[in-house]
Amino acid sequence: MGEKISDRTDTTNISGTVFTLIAYIAASGLAAIFYGYLTADIQLQQTGIDRYLISEIPQRTINPFSGSIAGALIIIYGCGLGFTAGILAGFFGVILRVTSVFKFLLLGLGFGILSEYTGWVSWIYMVSEPSLLLFNPIDIFNLMQPLAEHGTFKTRYTVVNGIGLHLAWAAEALIIIGFSAYISRQFSEYQKQTLRS
Repeated sequence: MGEKISDRTDTTNISGTVFTLIAYIAASGLAAIFYGYLTADIQLQQTGIDRYLISEIPQRTINPFSGSIAGALIIIYGCGLGFTAGILAGFFGVILRVTSVFKFLLLGLGFGILSEYTGWVSWIYMVSEPSLLLFNPIDIFNLMQPLAEHGTFKTRYTVVNGIGLHLAWAAEALIIIGFSAYISRQFSEYQKQTLRS
């Protein structure tokens, strides 16, 4: 005889679940790419240059009143990216029938880190001349050093560079990853209630 209907249904359910999980990961990556392009666009407009020449990063003439506005927008976008990553991580956990708060936190952290990494990849591609598509985290880290030396934006009173810029980048990463973990964690109670019913 032919294949049992229940076997075909199980195969369909598994493939549908796998496809959905992959779609959530891809959506998180796309959101991060969009975030990288937005922040790059803000900073490039603020600096008044087309691209950073990676071989010789130039000093920039920056509008001194746009730094705080640019910073606020980047924080808002960072919260938005963290929220999106957290929602996707939460749904990812729901599909996998995760019930542990800790596991939801791990999913949120994972999606947040993925978003932060992908955001850096797209940001570097957007601002570099020639356009660099770097996937190796070590290459990204090495490129951060000359950028940090010269700074990528300016407040009203000073160029943010060196340790100050590294701290700004760390704060951005904490916002994205932390917010993602926090939002994902909220799905644990929903999951428990759903499985009880």
